[in-house]
Amino acid sequence: MSFEKLLNKLCTVQVKTETQGSTGSVSESWTNTYTNVMCRYNRVIQGKGSVVSGAYQVTLEDYTFYFKPDQVISKANRIVVDGLTFEVEHVFKDSAGHHLEVFARLKSYD
Repeated sequence: MSFEKLLNKLCTVQVKTETQGSTGSVSESWTNTYTNVMCRYNRVIQGKGSVVSGAYQVTLEDYTFYFKPDQVISKANRIVVDGLTFEVEHVFKDSAGHHLEVFARLKSYD
């Protein structure tokens, strides 16, 4: 079985754009840079972590994504799949050039 047959999801890779307004304020937006990208992902088995920030509790869940080795993605990107948004933490190329492995974090606000 080829590696590509294991990629069972379509996702979008996003990049952050910062724009400075006339008053000097900076606003962030996310732009789709790659759409309909074949991928596969699974949750890293460990306990959920949480951080309390002001009035919100942020639940952190870690996932590993797999892509074709030629996919362009970096730590500053986000991945959107199945209605969920993940922040890219680390990107690794398989030593054999077989695939690209991406460690990403899902953040949900309670």
